[in-house]
Amino acid sequence: MSMTNFVGEGNIGSLEFKRVPVSGEPKPVLNFSMRCNVDRKQQDGSWEDTGGFWVDVEYWGKRAEMLFPLLQIGTRVVSGGQLSDASFPSKDDPELLIPSWKLVADFVALSPIGIESVVYKARKGKQQPAPAGQPADQGHLPPAPPPEAYDDDIPY
Repeated sequence: MSMTNFVGEGNIGSLEFKRVPVSGEPKPVLNFSMRCNVDRKQQDGSWEDTGGFWVDVEYWGKRAEMLFPLLQIGTRVVSGGQLSDASFPSKDDPELLIPSWKLVADFVALSPIGIESVVYKARKGKQQPAPAGQPADQGHLPPAPPPEAYDDDIPY
């Protein structure tokens, strides 16, 4: 088994959040699989899919807990950390070893492509306003403001 630094971008294939007891205290951990595509630009400007690979990502801590509500299967993310490789025997042929990669992430961020799905997820939620004097439900994202609420006249 070897370990190396890795930064990759891909789409989430499976997603799980849980709290694991570490030293008697529950610690939040976000586990997901990420499909990293390997594309090559051709001379005519189109892109060719030359393969790709799956990486199992493990992300610990408060940031993982805060990121989880924003994620769903298919969301595009960028992850970086320590990548380790291993192999395990195939179920069909024990002689055949299948490669596997695991990333213990130092960071996970939404890709600019993935942000669109987060806005869509927030808009499709049907959250009722809280009655006066009661806090709003913190378990769901608030609806996104309408497009006209954004000020495009801000000079950069």
